[in-house]
Amino acid sequence: MDYFSTGLGTLAILLLLSGIDDFIPLVICLKALRREPERFGDVETSGAVEQHIAIFVPCWRESKVIGNMVRHNLAAIRYRNFAFFLGVYPNDKETIREASQLASEFPNVHVAECPRPGPTSKADCLNSIYLRMAALEQERGSPFDTVVLHDAEDLIHPYALNVINRAREHYEMVQVPVLPLEDRAFRDHSRRLLRRVCRVPDDRHAGEATERRLRSVERRGHRVRARSIGATRPGTEQFGFRSR
Repeated sequence: MDYFSTGLGTLAILLLLSGIDDFIPLVICLKALRREPERFGDVETSGAVEQHIAIFVPCWRESKVIGNMVRHNLAAIRYRNFAFFLGVYPNDKETIREASQLASEFPNVHVAECPRPGPTSKADCLNSIYLRMAALEQERGSPFDTVVLHDAEDLIHPYALNVINRAREHYEMVQVPVLPLEDRAFRDHSRRLLRRVCRVPDDRHAGEATERRLRSVERRGHRVRARSIGATRPGTEQFGFRSR
């Protein structure tokens, strides 16, 4: 009986020690939640200089939503110094037609056509959008300060870019929630966004239907380019950023 009790007690201690690492994220999260949230002032009357923001929107078969998304956001956003860059594929004629119509209507909407037929991956499409933005910078001699990533069904809060513009003074990367036109995984995204507040940030981002609503990547004195393993493989949605 003594041997049994000793063995059972030893096993319980070992199980407790092996599970301690599961409590570490919980402790970090509780500590983060107790912090006083940072304030960036009243974005409506802050008077902060509006830096040039580029909004990247990779599109594959998004002809039914991209028109409403862009028109709504152009009317709703209370920020002047920004431009949309829509990534399209040569074999997606309907989306090309919608994107080209938007570009002809609005001077701050630009189309980036990927060199390969789609679908490839979100990272591959982002690289093509990036090259289009770089060409526009070269053409106009006006560099973009911040890159924001969106999906084709996202409704951007009217003051989201103002918040990002203020936050970029303090952080290299910013993420804020967004309302999608189609409620795909929005609830899951909200939960994950809370968890991201509680952990050490990194440069990895999931793609379609996961943690991917709104991100901004600040570029201070260097270029940023999307990358992913097997970047041209269809369905590759996990991607990050690297300097070059």
